[in-house]
Amino acid sequence: MLRWLSFHFPKEKTMRIKMKTLVTVALLTVLVITAAPEAFAQKPAGAARPAMDFSFTYGSMWGGNISAAAGKLRSGTAGSMAFALDVPVRPGMALELSYLRQDGKLDWDPRVGTKETLTDMSVNVWHIGTLREMAPPGSKVIPYLQGSLGATYFSPSASTVVIEGETFKIDGSTKFSIAFGLGFKSFFG
Repeated sequence: MLRWLSFHFPKEKTMRIKMKTLVTVALLTVLVITAAPEAFAQKPAGAARPAMDFSFTYGSMWGGNISAAAGKLRSGTAGSMAFALDVPVRPGMALELSYLRQDGKLDWDPRVGTKETLTDMSVNVWHIGTLREMAPPGSKVIPYLQGSLGATYFSPSASTVVIEGETFKIDGSTKFSIAFGLGFKSFFG
């Protein structure tokens, strides 16, 4: 997840997934969500639904790491907040626009020695996707499936960091990202 950093270590090991594979998985997910049987996506009987749904979420998001010969760069777990706007396109189906932000730290964890914080770092995620409701008629709680594509921007607060006495330049970077979700909604009132 943090391959965007401009650190150059010998024998760097990173997991690489081809962009073609990510796009294929994302498109198949969106297809499955949109092709799900209409019986699962019916609006609760007699329920008045808003034209658009707006939601705010606060929680925690896992980090990631990059392995290097001398240790690992880690983005730790930290609090996150997200906003989403769901615009219905047909019964049980909505177009979703979302933004998520996580403010955390970038750490250096050497194979031998003590972990140290290098800089603060924010992760900003912008996505567009579909949300497929799967609620039986009359349900007050509406379970859903969600799939989306977009961009993630990694933004370290420092432009250089010092690791074991050496200074390295780091830059922010934008990368392609996908998301899959399963959850539930319940309306107030």
